[in-house]
Amino acid sequence: MTRDYRLGRLANGLQVVAEPMPEARSVSIGVWCEVGSRHETAHEAGLAHFLEHLCFKGTTHRSARQISEEIDRLGGELNAFTTRETTTFYATVLSEHLPQAVALLQDVVLHPALEAGDVAKERQVIMEEIKMVDDNPEEMVHDLHARQL
Repeated sequence: MTRDYRLGRLANGLQVVAEPMPEARSVSIGVWCEVGSRHETAHEAGLAHFLEHLCFKGTTHRSARQISEEIDRLGGELNAFTTRETTTFYATVLSEHLPQAVALLQDVVLHPALEAGDVAKERQVIMEEIKMVDDNPEEMVHDLHARQL
């Protein structure tokens, strides 16, 4: 099945790609930031992933609890991930909730509070995630392969 992709650019330079799916009642939106672990120096290693986590600790307009409650009220999902190439923030909601999801995603990406107290707490969360990857042979082999390349 061939899909109809639409490509555009907003006044602020942000590139937008849309794929209409009339058969779906939900919508997924995302922001791909062109920064991942590949772009970090040895001194910066893990910074993109760390900042990704901090964005969900609250914004200048919403607390972490308010972010969580708002996406729950919409019946949606709000999450993020960091790869070697990108840091991606995304939301999935019913199509009628798209404006609220865009506003929430925009706030998380553009207005994170980045409070000093959250840095220490999140450091421990990241350390636990690293241990989980080290315990997963499938993840470990990908890391080893990337180092060899």
